[in-house]
Amino acid sequence: MNNMLTTLINIYKKSFTMQYIKAILFLVSFTMALIFISCENATTPPTPTKSVRDYTWTIDTLNIPDAFQNLMSSMYAANSEDIYLVGHNSGSQIYAGDGKMWHYNGKDWSVVRLRDQLGGFQLKAIHGSSSNNVWAVGSRQSSGDDFPTSFIAQYNGVSWKEHLRKSPNGIYDEPLSKSDVYSVYVESETEVWACGEGGVVYHYDGTSWDVDTIRIELNEDENFIAKDIVIYNSEILLLGFKNFQGAFFGTYYMFKKENQDWIIQDSIVQDAQGIKNWKWGAGYFYLSNSNQLYTMGLGGVFKLEGHSWTNIFENDSSIEGISEKDENNILAVGDFGLVFHYNDSDWKKLSNLEIADKYTCVWQDSDEAIIVGQLLGAYPMKTIVLHGK
Repeated sequence: MNNMLTTLINIYKKSFTMQYIKAILFLVSFTMALIFISCENATTPPTPTKSVRDYTWTIDTLNIPDAFQNLMSSMYAANSEDIYLVGHNSGSQIYAGDGKMWHYNGKDWSVVRLRDQLGGFQLKAIHGSSSNNVWAVGSRQSSGDDFPTSFIAQYNGVSWKEHLRKSPNGIYDEPLSKSDVYSVYVESETEVWACGEGGVVYHYDGTSWDVDTIRIELNEDENFIAKDIVIYNSEILLLGFKNFQGAFFGTYYMFKKENQDWIIQDSIVQDAQGIKNWKWGAGYFYLSNSNQLYTMGLGGVFKLEGHSWTNIFENDSSIEGISEKDENNILAVGDFGLVFHYNDSDWKKLSNLEIADKYTCVWQDSDEAIIVGQLLGAYPMKTIVLHGK
């Protein structure tokens, strides 16, 4: 009898233990399922954006060994793997007639070979609206020409084509000025503006060119240039500069095109003692991806707010280039190898980047930056490219 009772008790204990174990396993499985579902539905916090001030920088040197000078001064970046630079090259046998344009493919820089296709020319500026619509401007002086003439070329994603060139009979087949072209602004394939020496202004509508000249009163030995041009909220704005030949000071102008006329919006007179109160950055325009318009140059960086220019960064030396990631994240570069960064709190000089004698242009996207500089104090003079990530 006792043996039978003991056997029944053991069976009950085993049964109870199995039920208990099954219950525990069920609860564990249920809890894990809830945790998994919770993790699936939870919003993953975004990865903090790295500040430009914390970037790691590498340096590329653009040097042609037998060229005394290789100095790039203008940049267009369609993206981080498609970047063009243009500027001055003193001449090379290695790249005969070339070296005035470089291209970056995301890994390497290479000289763009254009001499055989387009002949000899000088380049001052480059801009575009996409990888398949890039424009470079400057001048050329062909054999038999008494003066340099305008040079404007377009890249369509496959090859470069020169606009405004002579036909085989030596006659210009489109309007052309005996003027160096200093600036080009590309809104689209059917809206391109360029300007330069003597106040010349070009406009291309996708089919044909119009050439115009801004005329202001000039005394003997005075010179006027249309320095930079931009389209902002459907308005055409232009920066001009008048000076005595060879002088570094003069009068700066802000123009707006109204119908067929160029109207002076304002002017700044600079004498040998300089100016303490600049009205705008006396150099270049910069239109950001967020449609904010800036000027930069002597006086620092100015931002257009309504109908007036606000000095957002004052600097003793000239600011030659700026790039805006957003309104609270701006890079500014310029003379004496200076680089400044704005982070919505302050402008900080990035002393670790005081490498070049002069920085000429800058570009940035969400997670990297490109800064172009010149080494002027050694032989040969070279271009360096700082790449920060």
